[in-house]
Amino acid sequence: MLRTELKQLDSNVALTDIRTLVRQVEEARETSRTSAAAAVGAAGVAVILALVGMYGVLMTLVEQRRREFAIRSALGASPANIVGEVVRRGLVLTAIGIALGMVASVQAGNFVRSLLFQVAPRDPLVMLAVPLAILIVSGLAWWSPARRASQVDAAAVLKF
Repeated sequence: MLRTELKQLDSNVALTDIRTLVRQVEEARETSRTSAAAAVGAAGVAVILALVGMYGVLMTLVEQRRREFAIRSALGASPANIVGEVVRRGLVLTAIGIALGMVASVQAGNFVRSLLFQVAPRDPLVMLAVPLAILIVSGLAWWSPARRASQVDAAAVLKF
């Protein structure tokens, strides 16, 4: 019906890809949803890589300081003290990462403003939730190295 009406008005007009406004809006939203799903997937992979990286760094630090932990244990340090040392180190690394990430996100906010739909680039809920989530995830990464450091057998490590 639309084609016949437009041909009557001007027969030289080329008509291609005729869609209703509702269909055009649906397709635009579908593209946005696909982009959002890709972004969420990339963020999930980034969290997993961060978790593995944090675990690797802390496990390496624990292995490098194994002799120190054995000496501390032999001199009477409790496993809780050793766990606290490893957790403090992990907390410092995480705090530095969160601070750098927050600065980067504020700087990138203006760049991504045009890509966002009904979301502010500096949404307070997100600015609080993401660091909290990172802190929880990094806590999972600290757990195994901290536990391993507290279970160092001083006699076996310090044997010459």
